[in-house]
Amino acid sequence: MGVTGYRTRGEGTVRVFGMALFLAALLLLIPARGSRAEGWERFEQPYGGKLTSPYMWYWIYFPEKTEPGMPLVVYLHSTHGCSNQALTHEKFTAMINDGTIQDPQALILVPQLPGGFDDDWSMAIGSVNNIVERVIEEYQVDETRVALTGFSLGGVYVWDVAASTPGRYTRLMSLCGRVHYLRIHEEAFEGVEVRAYTARRDEAVSPATVINFMEKLEQAGVDATHVELELKHAEVPGAVYADREVQEWLWMQPAQDTGESEGTDGEGIGE
Repeated sequence: MGVTGYRTRGEGTVRVFGMALFLAALLLLIPARGSRAEGWERFEQPYGGKLTSPYMWYWIYFPEKTEPGMPLVVYLHSTHGCSNQALTHEKFTAMINDGTIQDPQALILVPQLPGGFDDDWSMAIGSVNNIVERVIEEYQVDETRVALTGFSLGGVYVWDVAASTPGRYTRLMSLCGRVHYLRIHEEAFEGVEVRAYTARRDEAVSPATVINFMEKLEQAGVDATHVELELKHAEVPGAVYADREVQEWLWMQPAQDTGESEGTDGEGIGE
């Protein structure tokens, strides 16, 4: 007799039941949407479409309780994150990895520049936009809660990426990033909550363009907050991203009124 179509109880094995059990086991191995394991996963952007870089991939951090309708935080890395080092040489991602930033309440997207130290985001803006839209659709992100942040080189192109897609980002936070006046206009930030942090003792990036642009945003009626810190360039991300109020602002979750902000002696950054 062939192996298909067993129906006799006495033979001890019923192929139909066995196949059903096999399929059930496979289903158990496939994670349900919104129930991913906590941590980073790497993805590659398909070629074609709006891809402007020769090669682009990205990381997503999935919180322990990932579910549809969560907010999204997009982080643009600095030059130190180039050469595939966005998860190891960036203060923001390192603080997530070591637990300094505890229990992120958002999906976190980190696009990875494909080039080396001398590369920048100027030729990858289209790729970033494409990746952000893919992630929003794939994981059913709450489109009213999408934040964009970055440090140094990433802080520079926070302005450019946001200006290229008016209305996409709800909140914008640039750390030590100059503004390209010729292609950035305040009209692109209407309805966006904007924060900019600069270092008074910044030896790498002059804060002058940011200070002037934030004044223009305020004059245009944009919800814009500038904080100048008594720090050096490299010290800014550790101080800002460690602040719990800043984290809650990025997650777009109600801040807990504990009367004390972590790492800031009871005061928010710059207060």
